[in-house]
Amino acid sequence: MEILTPPNRHQVVSAIHALQAEMQAGRSYLVNYCSQTGVRLNLPPERLFERSAAPFTVWLESEFISFSPEAFVSVSGDTIFTNPMKGTGPDAAALLADAKEQAEHATVVDLLRNDLGRVATGVKIEDYRFVSRIERESGPLFQTSTRISGRLPPDWRDHLGEWLPMLLPAGSISGAPKQETLQLIRQSETESRGFFTGVAVLFDGENLQSAVLIRYLDLSQPQVRFRSGAGVTIYSDPEAEYAEILSKVYVPL
Repeated sequence: MEILTPPNRHQVVSAIHALQAEMQAGRSYLVNYCSQTGVRLNLPPERLFERSAAPFTVWLESEFISFSPEAFVSVSGDTIFTNPMKGTGPDAAALLADAKEQAEHATVVDLLRNDLGRVATGVKIEDYRFVSRIERESGPLFQTSTRISGRLPPDWRDHLGEWLPMLLPAGSISGAPKQETLQLIRQSETESRGFFTGVAVLFDGENLQSAVLIRYLDLSQPQVRFRSGAGVTIYSDPEAEYAEILSKVYVPL
């Protein structure tokens, strides 16, 4: 995959500064800001889908391919798990030590723990801020995640359409507080997200698995675009967030 038109640096940096002004006013603590990069594919979509090494690959013909590294919720038996992923960088030690990344991750974990508490009991953190390594042609990328669990009612399978929407949208791709932050996202991003940052769900009648639609190739327009984002806090360096958006433009083959 070749980058043709990276996101407009001035536009992204200006949008992040504007979001930080809203944070100063108390409207949000964390906003996941997303942009898009024009790309040229070296392989047809079906070959990219077949060769993907992503943990979750979802292809909707003529619409998108998502090479997602992030699970949303999974349910095994009556136990529900969520794995918010927040914090990305090329150096694992630096990522773990970064105060801004620590605060960003803690905010998302708190949000997801509260979200899970809306549908489950006994919610607890099982593994806090563990590091995953993702291989890219330009070098490895490291991301931090946390595993949270709870217990659903025994009849959860009969009420999927009731409790699952209560968890949406995913906190890791929106922000906190969620409703106010969603308003800021609509104001600051230049295009509707569409399927991007939605959730794909697989339910086999017994267990459930789902993934957040990120690392996303948008195939819906003549110019193919790769859509990616970064978590913005009041402590963010807008230039660093722009670099993070670009660092996520890759296809894991």
